[in-house]
Amino acid sequence: MMKKLGIFLFFLLFILAGIYAIFQSSFVKNFLKNAISDAFFSLGYQVHIEHIEGALPSRIELKGVTIEGQDLKLSIQDITLKPVLWRLIKKELAFQGVVAKKVSLSDEKPFDFSGNLRLSTKQFYARGALEGWNIFLRYHIAKKEAHFSGSKDSFNIRGRASFKEPFELISSSIQLNDDLILTTLPFNASGRLMGNIKIKKEQEEFQGEFICQVADYQVGLHAYEPLKAEGVFTVKDRNLRGKVSGPFSKVDFDLTLLSDFLVSGHIDAQVENIQAFHIPDFYGKIEVKAFLEEENGVQAVLIEPLFSDFSYHSYTIERVFGFWKILDPFRRSQNSLNMTISRGSFSDLTLEHCTLKAEQNETEWPFSMSAKGTWFHPFEWTSLGTFSHPFAVDLQLFSGRVLNLPLVLEHATHIAWSQEALILSKTEVSLDQGTLLFSITRRGSNTEAHLSGKNLPLDILSMNPLDDAILGAIDIEVIVKEQNNRLSGTLSANIEQVEPFVSLGKVEAGLSEDLLTLKGKFSSRNGPICTFDASLPIHFSIWPFHQEVLYTKAADGHLTYQGRIERFLDYWNIGPHRLEGDLKADILFKNSLVRPEIAGLIQIQNGSYENYYTGTQLGSIQAEFVANKQGFYLNNLSAQDPNQGTFEATGHIDLLLQEHFPFLLDCKLVNFQFVTVDLVQAIANGEVQIKGNALKAMVKGDVTVSDTTLTIPSHIAKPLPDLNVTYRHPIREIVLSPKDYEPYPLLLDLNISAPRVNISGRGLESEWKGDFHLGGSFTSIATHGKLTLIEGQFNFSSRSFKLTEGALSFSGKEYQMPHLKLAGTTETKGILITAKLSGPLDNPQVTLQSNPSLPLSSILSYLLFGQDLSEIGGFQALQIATSLASLAGTGPDIMESTRKSLGVDRLRVIAEPGVDGETVSLEVGKYVSEGVLVSITQGTEDSSTNISVEIELKHNFVFEIQSDQRQEQGKFTLKWNRSY
Repeated sequence: MMKKLGIFLFFLLFILAGIYAIFQSSFVKNFLKNAISDAFFSLGYQVHIEHIEGALPSRIELKGVTIEGQDLKLSIQDITLKPVLWRLIKKELAFQGVVAKKVSLSDEKPFDFSGNLRLSTKQFYARGALEGWNIFLRYHIAKKEAHFSGSKDSFNIRGRASFKEPFELISSSIQLNDDLILTTLPFNASGRLMGNIKIKKEQEEFQGEFICQVADYQVGLHAYEPLKAEGVFTVKDRNLRGKVSGPFSKVDFDLTLLSDFLVSGHIDAQVENIQAFHIPDFYGKIEVKAFLEEENGVQAVLIEPLFSDFSYHSYTIERVFGFWKILDPFRRSQNSLNMTISRGSFSDLTLEHCTLKAEQNETEWPFSMSAKGTWFHPFEWTSLGTFSHPFAVDLQLFSGRVLNLPLVLEHATHIAWSQEALILSKTEVSLDQGTLLFSITRRGSNTEAHLSGKNLPLDILSMNPLDDAILGAIDIEVIVKEQNNRLSGTLSANIEQVEPFVSLGKVEAGLSEDLLTLKGKFSSRNGPICTFDASLPIHFSIWPFHQEVLYTKAADGHLTYQGRIERFLDYWNIGPHRLEGDLKADILFKNSLVRPEIAGLIQIQNGSYENYYTGTQLGSIQAEFVANKQGFYLNNLSAQDPNQGTFEATGHIDLLLQEHFPFLLDCKLVNFQFVTVDLVQAIANGEVQIKGNALKAMVKGDVTVSDTTLTIPSHIAKPLPDLNVTYRHPIREIVLSPKDYEPYPLLLDLNISAPRVNISGRGLESEWKGDFHLGGSFTSIATHGKLTLIEGQFNFSSRSFKLTEGALSFSGKEYQMPHLKLAGTTETKGILITAKLSGPLDNPQVTLQSNPSLPLSSILSYLLFGQDLSEIGGFQALQIATSLASLAGTGPDIMESTRKSLGVDRLRVIAEPGVDGETVSLEVGKYVSEGVLVSITQGTEDSSTNISVEIELKHNFVFEIQSDQRQEQGKFTLKWNRSY
């Protein structure tokens, strides 16, 4: 039995080997070649196969395959495939595991394909990978229809097409989709791209239209309406042209497909407002021109961008322009760049221009860069070097002027930066008469840095905000080492001939084991000014940079200062305050920073203070602070105003970090002139207590304000009008996040008594009294109380009103205007006229009454001229309007409406004082050209006609030529004005 089974297996293997040998024979391979050729020939194509190899029937390798027919020429250098044998029974060609290399259409650049293919008399089927794309294609031969799809990363495309003949397209419909298209942007954005494209053949060209949108569009935490774009295009003889329009943007293109998939033509794009795309904090206009052409057998692209009125946060740039040329952009790109920034600014930096030129070679970008502008002082510099990827710069040349000092790079330097390392080779820079050497090496968690400077001008290290330079020189040496994130280092600095007040100085510092030691001494020609010697627990790390004060660790130090206090404060911005005087300080501290123990004394003598806003002035300031254990105690502070009024204070501040440095200050005012400005003079008496900490404070006390004088200005400026702005390209309103800055909360609880307040100006002479309570905070005061009239009178148009009633009431609510109630009477020709003014202080209403009762026009006529309305002339009626304008502090609205109706640019009533009283004239003006205004002025007399010409010059200057017929002469005036 076993013998028979062995003989059977032998013959079976022999037969299989024979079949396999037959399949490897040239006869079968030629048969397969003919079968493939016949299948394609039945579809109208001729196939030529140079050679066939492989282990048939499981794998076939075809070499040098060419398929031609109906304007199609397909060449395949090498194709490997596995035939599906059972499909041959159905007279179909079907292959799995197809891998095609060096596939090209009509002698254009080749591509690779891998996947499955199937070909029959009914359909052609393909699925696989093509140049990174996953593709699917099914072509129904009888229906002449194709369905296709493709995907790459998150991008998907699918559609269908109809053909008149194979590869002769009639129409097509395509859908696009990408869920992650916005995630690669440099800001937080998301959305889904969706699009539809329709193509239809009309005579000899294809016409198409498309519409696309970004749905679910979100930037940061804000969601917006979908961004939509639409366009049309035509295709003829490999030429594609069309236009696209979107939100405040448009694109025009005209492109021609050349051989080897190269493109020639141009693309013009414009974006009127970047903010239309809701990119956070970006504003500006973009214009881009792109020119495409073939150059030496590769694709060439020339891009000419223009950015106008660009801004981002506090960065502003007026123009960015230049060109960017790219050769072979999709393979081994070669770039050349020439860009210029014109008129930019950021903080204290103003850039007149900055130009960058660069050109890419095999591995590097040689570049040149120059800039000119102002940073505290004018600067300009030029540099040459090379840039390579990843971030590495070899700087061969750097020279220019910075802070009005010449700066030159003495030797070439190398900078390399990556996530793992930072290397700055030894660099030597000459700055004026000094030299600066520095280097940095950072690898992993280890850092070594060195900086050495000799005879450096001191002004480059100054924090002085003033324009005055600080003269002097400094020698400095800094060594920093970090091993396994543990930092140590030393600093040594010597300062000489520092003007205006230091002659010699020396500073030494060291860092080890999270302990920073500082020691220094500054002296003038008259002796020591400042000394310090301190040990402070601070932790530093360089990569990334971080600092942390170790408040609970031990600290100690000794600080002395003897000199003028303003010399120290001039280095800091203290707002509208100015403090001068002799300062003497000697302070010792020890223990930890969270609960320090201090001892010593601070004295201020012969001091003076001025507040530029309120006009408050103090002289003869004497103060003494005693440091004792955990606080500073103000034993006494005394000062005098210019009128010998006094200000005195005592108090203390505790250096308790966890309690946010609580403090208490008791103040006493005696005939103290605390406000001295043009319109307000006030003297106060009382006691005030200020109590709080670094987070908030409360002002509490009782104050009597005596001898207060308020002056109403002779001219009240017109309020700014509310302009109705029409935007040329309106966009959705962007809600700005609230500012982080909040003022220090200074709460108020003050009782104010004002027994005598004089208010005068613009014809008013009056005396008032009242009591108030001030609550709320310093930035939102809530006043409750009332000012009542004692006596007074008001002169209006040569009439004197005796004030019979007056009150100014405060409701105690924040931001609410006080309520005014005022009444006065006058008598003329037996008629008693009563004027009343009442309502909110910013919008009071005027009413006039008379006894006997008369119309308002008659009351005004009696007030101004002592005559009935029927007895006055035209210019007297004009003077009524002028007097009303004088009373209100601004012109009536009727003048503006009349000006608009007449179509003139200036219409106003002019009242001038004269020997015989006030004269009134009317001025009418019209711009005859840009910046040239011609005006005619006519008074009540025939000889009062005057002509003037105003010419607006640059820099806010106005040149005026005017005739004066009364004096039979002319005059010219040069004016300068500025609006705030």
